[in-house]
Amino acid sequence: MRVATAKEKKIICSIFEKSGLIEPLSEMLVEPMQDGGMGSLKLGSNHESRSFGKCAAEIESEDSDGVPVIFSLYLDKSGAPYELDVFKADFSTTKVLNDHS
Repeated sequence: MRVATAKEKKIICSIFEKSGLIEPLSEMLVEPMQDGGMGSLKLGSNHESRSFGKCAAEIESEDSDGVPVIFSLYLDKSGAPYELDVFKADFSTTKVLNDHS
């Protein structure tokens, strides 16, 4: 687990705002998921002991290479942030999260 990067925080803040959630991001821990570099994250601690509840919000965008990306915020059964799912249409690494510029 680690603190979210500045780029991750920007996306998380946007999707939290869209869903109506207010979370203290400075305290939120994330863990990268095995998704081929698209950028999906487990949100918060004790992820293994919680379970999927529902999708709270989605943001559709284009990556810096023009490929469509969908960011989905999932909550656990108690309504707490559970995962930020990142899906890039061509399954490649999401540049907006991984560019070091």
